[in-house]
Amino acid sequence: LERLSIGTQQIRVAVAQYADTVRPEFYFNTYPSKREVINAVRKMKALDGSALYTGSALDFVRNNLFTEAAGYRAAEGVPKLLVLVTGGKSLDAVSQPAQELKRSGILAFAVGNKVADQAELEEIAFDSSLVFTATEFRPAPLQGVLPGLLGPLRTLTGTTEVRVNKRDIIFLLDGSSNVGETNFPYVRDFVMNLVNSLDVGSDHIRVGLVQFSDTPVTEFSLNTYPTKSELLAHLRQMQLQGGSILNTGAALSYVHANHFTEAGGSRIQDHVPQLLLLLTAGQSEDSYLQAANALARAGILTFCVGTSQADRAELEEIAFNPGLVYLMDDFSSLPALPQQLIQPLTTYVSGGVEEVPLAQPESKRDILFLFDGSANLMGQFTAARDFLYKVIDELDVKPEGTRVAVAQYSDDVKVESRFDQHQNKPEILNLVKRMKLKTGKALNLGYALDYAQRYIFVKSAGSRIEDGVLQFLVLLVAGKSSDRVDTPALNLKQSGVVPFILQAKNADPAELELIVPSPAFILVAESLPKIGDLQPQIVNLLKSVQNGAPAPVSVEKDVVFLIDGSEGVRSGFPLLKEFVQRVVESLDVGPDRCAPEFYLNSYMDQQSVVGAIRGLTLLGGPAPNTGAALEFVLRNILVGSAGSRIAEGVPQLLIVLTADRSGDDVRGPSVVLRRGGAVPIGIGIGNADITEMQTLSFIPDFAVVIPTFRQLGTIQQVISERVTQLSREELSRLQASVTPLTTPVVSGKRDVVFLIDGSQSAGPEFQYIRTLIERLVDYLDVGFDTTRVAVIQFSDDPRVEFLLNVHSSKDEVQNAVRRLRPKGGRQVNVGGALEYVARNIFKRPLGSRIEEGVPQFLVLISSGKSDDEVEDSAIELKQFGVAPLTIARNVDQEELVKISLSPEYVFSVNTFQELPSLEQKLLTPLTTLTAGQIQQLLASTRYPPPAVESDAADIVFLIDSSDGVKPDGIAHIRDFVIRIVRRLNVGPNKVRIGVLQFSNDVFPEFQLKTYKSQASVLDAIRRLRFKGGSPLNTGKALEFVARNYFVKSAGSRIEDGVPQHLVLFLGGKSQDDISRYSQVIKSAGIASLGVGDRNIDRTELQTITSDPRLVFTVREFRDLPSIEERIVNSFGSSGVTPAPPGVDTPSPSRPEKKKADIVFLLDGSINFRRDSFQEVLRFVSEIVDTVYEGGDSIQVGLVQYNSDPTDEFFLKDFPTKQQIIDAINKVVYKGGRHANTKVGLEHLRRNHFVPEAGSRLDQRVPQIDAQEASMALTQRGVKVFAVGVRNIDSEEVGKIASNSATAFRVGNVQELSELSEQVLETLHDAMHETLCPGVTDVSKACNLDVILGFDGSGDQNVFVAQKGLEPKVDTILRRISQMQKISCSGSQLPTVRVSVVALTPSGPVEAFDFAEYQPELFEKFQNMRAQHPYVLTADTLKLYQNKFRQASMDNVKVVIHFTDGVDGDLADLQRASEELRQEGVRALILVGLERVANLEQLMQLEFGRGFTYNRPLRLNLLDLDYELAEQLDNIAEKACCGIPCKCSGQRGDRGPIGSIGPKGIPGEDGYRGYPGDEGGPGERGPPGVNGTQGFQGCPGQRGVKGSRGFPGEKGELGEIGLDGLDGEDGDKGLPGTSGEKGSPGRRGDKGPKGDKGERGDVGIRGDPGNSGQDSQQRGAKGETGDIGPVVQCSAHLDPPCAAGPGG
Repeated sequence: LERLSIGTQQIRVAVAQYADTVRPEFYFNTYPSKREVINAVRKMKALDGSALYTGSALDFVRNNLFTEAAGYRAAEGVPKLLVLVTGGKSLDAVSQPAQELKRSGILAFAVGNKVADQAELEEIAFDSSLVFTATEFRPAPLQGVLPGLLGPLRTLTGTTEVRVNKRDIIFLLDGSSNVGETNFPYVRDFVMNLVNSLDVGSDHIRVGLVQFSDTPVTEFSLNTYPTKSELLAHLRQMQLQGGSILNTGAALSYVHANHFTEAGGSRIQDHVPQLLLLLTAGQSEDSYLQAANALARAGILTFCVGTSQADRAELEEIAFNPGLVYLMDDFSSLPALPQQLIQPLTTYVSGGVEEVPLAQPESKRDILFLFDGSANLMGQFTAARDFLYKVIDELDVKPEGTRVAVAQYSDDVKVESRFDQHQNKPEILNLVKRMKLKTGKALNLGYALDYAQRYIFVKSAGSRIEDGVLQFLVLLVAGKSSDRVDTPALNLKQSGVVPFILQAKNADPAELELIVPSPAFILVAESLPKIGDLQPQIVNLLKSVQNGAPAPVSVEKDVVFLIDGSEGVRSGFPLLKEFVQRVVESLDVGPDRCAPEFYLNSYMDQQSVVGAIRGLTLLGGPAPNTGAALEFVLRNILVGSAGSRIAEGVPQLLIVLTADRSGDDVRGPSVVLRRGGAVPIGIGIGNADITEMQTLSFIPDFAVVIPTFRQLGTIQQVISERVTQLSREELSRLQASVTPLTTPVVSGKRDVVFLIDGSQSAGPEFQYIRTLIERLVDYLDVGFDTTRVAVIQFSDDPRVEFLLNVHSSKDEVQNAVRRLRPKGGRQVNVGGALEYVARNIFKRPLGSRIEEGVPQFLVLISSGKSDDEVEDSAIELKQFGVAPLTIARNVDQEELVKISLSPEYVFSVNTFQELPSLEQKLLTPLTTLTAGQIQQLLASTRYPPPAVESDAADIVFLIDSSDGVKPDGIAHIRDFVIRIVRRLNVGPNKVRIGVLQFSNDVFPEFQLKTYKSQASVLDAIRRLRFKGGSPLNTGKALEFVARNYFVKSAGSRIEDGVPQHLVLFLGGKSQDDISRYSQVIKSAGIASLGVGDRNIDRTELQTITSDPRLVFTVREFRDLPSIEERIVNSFGSSGVTPAPPGVDTPSPSRPEKKKADIVFLLDGSINFRRDSFQEVLRFVSEIVDTVYEGGDSIQVGLVQYNSDPTDEFFLKDFPTKQQIIDAINKVVYKGGRHANTKVGLEHLRRNHFVPEAGSRLDQRVPQIDAQEASMALTQRGVKVFAVGVRNIDSEEVGKIASNSATAFRVGNVQELSELSEQVLETLHDAMHETLCPGVTDVSKACNLDVILGFDGSGDQNVFVAQKGLEPKVDTILRRISQMQKISCSGSQLPTVRVSVVALTPSGPVEAFDFAEYQPELFEKFQNMRAQHPYVLTADTLKLYQNKFRQASMDNVKVVIHFTDGVDGDLADLQRASEELRQEGVRALILVGLERVANLEQLMQLEFGRGFTYNRPLRLNLLDLDYELAEQLDNIAEKACCGIPCKCSGQRGDRGPIGSIGPKGIPGEDGYRGYPGDEGGPGERGPPGVNGTQGFQGCPGQRGVKGSRGFPGEKGELGEIGLDGLDGEDGDKGLPGTSGEKGSPGRRGDKGPKGDKGERGDVGIRGDPGNSGQDSQQRGAKGETGDIGPVVQCSAHLDPPCAAGPGG
């Protein structure tokens, strides 16, 4: 984040953490500044989740962060970037979320560690190049991936670059002897490769080409070739112009005057980007800067490609900016350059223009580089030498320009080159490259200065000091001098030499200041390795100083530096201090001159001021409050007590340096500051706002903004000059032009409406529009009774932001303006917006006081030329009494003048960043013009009469699209209207067309003003589709037409007397009243024509037309063509010359009658659903209906198939068109799972294309199968049309069809109707036998035998010397072995067999014999590395001849030979070549290896390549494999098919450049280099990354067992899992213990009676029974009882005695 430009109007940032859930840390709109964002990131705490669900996190980001509510700027089309940082593999799926990201346009970067899944990261990232892996998430490894991540991130967060498909490109090619015949093919290939990658077309990218040497010659202009194929054909034939002189300046002027014009085919007036690509191989011999600046001023983006002797400095001055210069080492590298050029060529558009000062190249100067060559530079000389090389490379070194001398010094001086020795840049650079350190212990700087003056800055050494040429000395000093320097330094100054010193290491600053006129001429290097940082400054000084040291300006000034001391400056504070110090050192500081201060009277000499600056420390704190700081300066610094001389009229300069947007308002304090006499200069760095800098600066041009602190050095000279050159007189002049605006000049009533462009093209700069309105409102007296303001946005259509009566105070208006966001939209319809404003905004109910005579203003701000007509709308607006003021970016002035109140109120800018400069110009009319003055200006405006031609007419087609008409009816009406329009002379000043449909409601299609050409009208009509609906309300439709179509605002010219026509198509009776609006239409002078089918009420149509002769009826709408002549004649002289109504006219001669037998084979399986099959039948019906005209002899048959075919009807069954169409409509859908196409095709051959079925094949009547084909059908002479729908592959459709012209494919059945016209045209050609003439349908076999040979007789093995040979051979073998079918082979592909063989001095070497190529054969070719050398002699060709004798005699024989030059006698080779031809070999093709000599001469050996391909083939051709495949294709056509050319089109365009491939394997080690100079101790490097893990050590002693850990927290209950499968039976376990006693069971059922049991035991004695009743009978005597127990009694017992039982 530290390295990105973060801010509300720049990059917005959101951060979220995720694990098992997602936690947003902050959103895009949470923090407006970088500081707040970074503080929030520092406070983040880890989420500490338990699992990683990346998939759901990606969905969360897409649905919740990239939304408008979260601050995403969707309306502005800001790029959406996601940086994912993950440390593991996701537990959920990422595929679908990743796909959704890409579909939503979110570009994802993926950063992972070694634990993360690489495949997963690549799936998530937008491209595999956006995946970054660190070994671990620690600072050092992450720092390693940072540069790679920042590169694309910065690129993608810059200005959104839309791939513009419209641009005009001129190639300006060096055709001089600098290129030569040998190298020109490389130039031609370069252009062809580039053109192949462009979307060439008259409405896309146009290309022109000019060659030049002493004079320019046009090869072709931008509008010469509308297609890529024509353009490439010209390029293939292009030859070198020739010439020895190179006048680049004249060529640049020529293309500007003759090609970047409308006559030259340029669309510069339509604001299509204009590009010039200059390719040159030498330095210009005429002046070129004026021409280059003129191109830049015109907005033409100039690219420069240099080779050979081209001069980088020259090209950088010609190019639009130095970044568009490409230098190549040699011509052979050119064909690879398009890969680098294609992106800038197709995306860049011109921005601000920086012209090169014209005086620069003409100024002459002599520069001596005198470098310290002592031991001070031991080990670090390489850095100094590289620095010297780069500085000289930037200079315009040539004998009549800049001359360079180089010397080293230590104890004495060693001259490396004098001024007269190496006067061209390549020579001096080669010398510098080879320089070695002089060495020496002492450093005699005084001696070196004296030597330079006596022996180098003299005429005898090449110096032009006596001619008054500037003399510069660039002195590198790295230590203290051993001798005195004061006297030699004084002598040097007096001789006029201007010294610059590079101070390094231990050099003494006090000593160096004796040498230079001012400390500003000393540049300090932090260290010798960093001396390269001084390169831009020294080059700038050497180029810009014109008259020696800038003379101190003795004008008194007070200079105050106001420095941003916030935290955002901390990293760049040392550089900022250094910048201030440099500026101070360039000033003449003293008490009576300039005093840049802390307080202005604190220090009175330069040294004290510089010392104080060096001691500055950063204040610290949040974002700067620049407004408050400005007020502080005014109150406390620019006052007499602080040393200011403001009371004496001394200019008060305030230099403001800030690196961030202000936290408070700067506008008010800036105005007060300027009014108080201060001159502010705003310098913004990094995140500073350019608008804010322009606001606070004295004039907007004083503001400077740079991207980083390092660029401060590049603007120091500019600021120093501005401070020294601003005099009182200059400030007075500037003051007059920018009088501070305070209150309005006139505080009267005004209504001001801002009509602003909110389209996509204005979006990137919309903030500047918003700021302009805000600032203008600030100066207006806004109030309900004073000035009212409204804002309307427009693009495709207008949108009200707020009306005139909504806001009553300035604050309310400004707050509303700040909330404005661009509405988006592709079109810029200024005309429609003006019309809307005129009719809807300047009205009393909406706040306008137009009726009270209050001045009405419209301020229009547009981003480009209007996409609709503006003239009528502008006239209407001005007739309302509104005063329009117009501002536009790169727009045709003529269009703005039409809109504006007066030409003086037309303002054009190149970019909306220039809007602040228009504030005063806009405020003058807004605050001074009165209503009377506005009326006077409007009254003097002349409105041109409308241009109307004699055959003009306005025709509106009103079409019934109700349920009664049906889709078939609409199709016939649509085709009929197309036929009518084709016969009309359509144009803005001729016939205008409008169309609308209706049923129960009205459906407008387009108005009379919408389309200006016949082609665009026809395209719109073709898009008409059935609407449906009921009931039919014709009266409502007539009312709509009268109110909305036949009116001026819709494009009707009824007021100009142009004839008005209404053509009404009806398919039923109206359900509402038609009489009222029929009368309205008639009374308005509109001629109505009625067209109906059999279902209409004729009386109703006559009521509408009021003339029975203008009513035309047909039985069905398909019969409409029969009344075409009568309809057209009814328009009178509107584009045609018909007879009056009712008079028969002879019909035009009909074309020759058609004969054809057509059989439709329809897939009736479930591949089509039932409803889709009806669409197929409708398509078939339309084809028959259209192709079958009266008098034609056409027979139709139809077969439906699924797994087997069904004959619906044969060719002979139905003789008339109506019967055929009825039969088609009765076909019933079969259904079925499978579609066996092969069976259906065979069925056609056997049962339909035979005489018994009605076929007239034997009479040579064209036989057309309108679906799919087989070889058998083709061989019988049947033309096969194949129509693929939905999922069928295009290649499969192509294989089925007779040829590519009869193959069609659509995405769904609904698109079949759009395909019908294309099919019909091809059918027409087939029936007239004009389809692809020369192509026979009879299949032939074609087999080729190809020998691939090579030679390489140099010192090195050819496989080593020719690095590109092996991969090219592999690619070529693969390509030629996959030849496509030729015209006579049907669907059969030619067979290609290849053999690789070569000849060495010791005999032939064969890699493999003739065989169809397989990848494993390539290894055999690689085994040929072992032999060397290989030669090309007559014996080589005889070897090929003998090889072919062993192969089949019937095969086509071809030789492809790679050569580095002839090794034998050329005459012998020519004889051998002729013998090869006579032996039956069809072609000998030579391919030049790198550095081949005399390839053009070798081409004499070739034969069989044909007249089209006559240029040398070389190994480094980008698409050599395609070239060779094309050659073989043509040879096969000629040999097998007997035709010299093909009916097929030219080779297709090269596809777009693919994504970057994977990193290649490491190359072979190079040769060991020479040992370099001994290096000194380097700076301490950063800590290294962690080393690899060491070997495992010996095991340590076993540790003491640890104590038991604390139990973890109980986890949450998991979800109930699914039931597992039953496991296998386990082993039987041991018997378990007895279980607890169970609960008692329920009583069982009563069982059956059991058997009688045994006698039981005597039971216990029962209880005594109840006493019985007394009985009178004596019972039986009882048995004697047992003896009872003996009881002893005693008187002592208590009781004393008890009787026992029975006792």
